[in-house]
Parts: sequence; C-alpha cells; structure tokens
Amino acid sequence: MGNKGDATREYIKEKAYTLFAEKGFKDVTMKDVCEVTGLSRGGLYRHFDSTAQIFEEIFLELTGKTEQDFAERIDAGENARQMLEDILEKYKEEIEEKERTLTLAIYEYSQAVNSEFLIELNRTSKVKWKEFIKYGVDQGEFVDVEIDAVVDLILYAYQGARMWSKILPVDRGVSRHIVDCIYGMLLEKGEKKEE
Repeated sequence: MGNKGDATREYIKEKAYTLFAEKGFKDVTMKDVCEVTGLSRGGLYRHFDSTAQIFEEIFLELTGKTEQDFAERIDAGENARQMLEDILEKYKEEIEEKERTLTLAIYEYSQAVNSEFLIELNRTSKVKWKEFIKYGVDQGEFVDVEIDAVVDLILYAYQGARMWSKILPVDRGVSRHIVDCIYGMLLEKGEKKEE
C-alpha cells in the first residue's frame, strides 16, 4: 500500500478511535466508520475487513508504543526513575480523560470477539513491566520488591481505575493516589517524586 493508502488507514483508525471511545466496541458498525470518515463502503473495505480488525490495529498500536518505549529507553540506559515518572504521568492522564478511554470497548471486544487477544496483550505487558522494574532495581533506583506483585498492582489498579472512570465520576485525587502508591512501592521510604 502506498503513502496515500497508509495515510487513509491512519485516518480511519483516528476516526474509529473516537467512535470506540464514545460507543464501546459492540455498537460501532462499519457504516458508522464510513459516516465519520466520509469513505464509501467499498473504500473502507479496501483497508479493513471489519470493526474488529480496525479495533485490533488501534489497540496493538497503543500498546506497542508503550512496550517499544520501554525497550528503547532501557537499551539506551536511561534513568529508570524518569521512565517511571513519564509512564505514570501518562497513566494518570488516561485515568482522568474518560472521554478518550477504550476501556469499555476493550471489555466488549474481549466478550464478543476474542478474549485470547487481550490475554496475550496482558501477558506481554506484564513481561515488559517486569523487565522494567528489574532494570530499576538492578540500577539501584528502585527498592528490591516482589516484582510480580508490584506489576499486578500497577496493571490492575490502572485498568480498574480506567474502567470505573468511564462509568463513575473519578476525581483527580484517585489517579494521584494510585501514582503515589506506585512510587511508594518502588522508591526508598521518604523519597518523593520530583515535582
């Protein structure tokens, strides 16, 4: 596919992201995607076979960027503490930005289409987080913790807060508490995140 085709695919994913964030997964149709993109059905089907395919590409892109960022920054020998601050700031923003969350769509997708897809993504996320925390411990920037337990708390607190923020009013204090608890687990007692 040429540059124009690639640009069209990116445009479709950008517009579909908004639909999935607003409506979840099950209520988005290819007709909806045609309407928001201005493409004909034939034009849309030249790029994607289904809403599931669009959703998977969006989700893989989002998770892939985070995982690639971890790997590249570790390979470059970057400061683990700075990496933690960057990712937790992103997590905090995502919890607070309920209009752009895909949490409901992710849940519906796993129920309707493919739970194995998300199980594998979760497994991969756990591996990357474990590698990152081990890196921080090895660098002497994080305290020696039970890595599996900390990774579970990070991933499930984050995902839970994102899910609840879609259906309940979640104030900024919640995201701040989650982030502060993660810092508390990984940094020396009394050490605070630099403001």
